[in-house]
Amino acid sequence: MSKIPVIIDCDPGIDDALALFLACSSDKLDIRAITPVAGNVPLEHTSTNTLRLLELMGKDIKVALGADGPLVGERETAESVHGEAGLGTTVLELKNKVFHSKDAIETIYEEAKACNGELRLIVLGPNTTIALALKKYPELKDMIHSITIMGGGVNVGNVTKYAEFNIFADAEAAKIVFESGIEINMIGLNVTNRATLLEDDIKEIGTYNNKVAKVAAELLEFMIPVYKGFGQDGASMHDPITVAYLIDNSIFEMEKHCVTVEVENEERKGETVVHLDKENGQVANVNVAMNADFSAFKNMLKEALKAY
Repeated sequence: MSKIPVIIDCDPGIDDALALFLACSSDKLDIRAITPVAGNVPLEHTSTNTLRLLELMGKDIKVALGADGPLVGERETAESVHGEAGLGTTVLELKNKVFHSKDAIETIYEEAKACNGELRLIVLGPNTTIALALKKYPELKDMIHSITIMGGGVNVGNVTKYAEFNIFADAEAAKIVFESGIEINMIGLNVTNRATLLEDDIKEIGTYNNKVAKVAAELLEFMIPVYKGFGQDGASMHDPITVAYLIDNSIFEMEKHCVTVEVENEERKGETVVHLDKENGQVANVNVAMNADFSAFKNMLKEALKAY
C-alpha cells in the first residue's frame, strides 16, 4: 500500500509534540512538510520547537514557516497550558536552525501540485496559514484531498463555553477553511477531551527504553497538574488522536453535518455550530467525529512511542 501524503500544520505545544511523535513513527504517512504556526505559543517558539522535536527523533522533514498571528485581531496563546516556550520545562537541543527556503503557503501549494490531488492536510493549531494559502491560491480547493482539523466540538468549548482554542484563536480563518469546499474532517473536543492519558499511562511510557518516549513522559508529566487544575484526571491528547484519524479512521464514529463557524457574535465567537437537525437548504459540509475507540487510540500511541 502506498503511503498517504500529508502536511502537518501545527503549533508545538505539548500535545502537538506527541502528535508529531505518532505521525513520524507511522509507516502509513508520507510527511511532506511540517508548517508551524503561531498558536499555543508564538511562531518563534513553535517553529524552533518543531526543529527540536525532529532532531530528537532523527527525522529529516522540511519545516516551512507559517503565519505569526491571526487574520484579524490580537494573537491568542496558551502558555498557561504548555509552558512559556511551549514544551513545558523540557529543554531540547537544537543543532541546526534551518527552515525551508519557501514559506508554508508556497510549500502547501507546491506539495499539492506534486501530489496530484492526494495531499491531506492535518491542522493541529489555528487555521491561519491554510486560510492564507486558499486566499492566495483559490485553485487549492480542487488540489487538496482533505483537511483533518483538531478544532471545535459539538456543543462544547474550552476557551469559552462555546469555543475551542484553535478555532477561537482565528475564527475568520476557520470560517474560510470550513467553507472552502474541501472535504473537512473535524476532530473536536467532544471526542478529544476523552482521549486521555492517566498518570499510570505516563509512568509506563517513561519505562520505554528510548529517548523519544522519555521526553514524551516528561512533557506529559508537566500537563498532569495543569489538567488537574481543570478538574480532570488525565491529560487530553487532542492533537495525537487527530493524527490517529489519518492512520486508522476505523476507530472513529463520524457523522456528516452542516457546520458553521461563528464570527459575528462576540460572546460566541469561534463556536463551531454543528447543525445536528437538518434544516431546509443546509448542506452537510463536514465529517464530524462523534465518538472513538479510546483504548485502541491509546494502544496506537503507546506502540508508536515504544518503537523509537
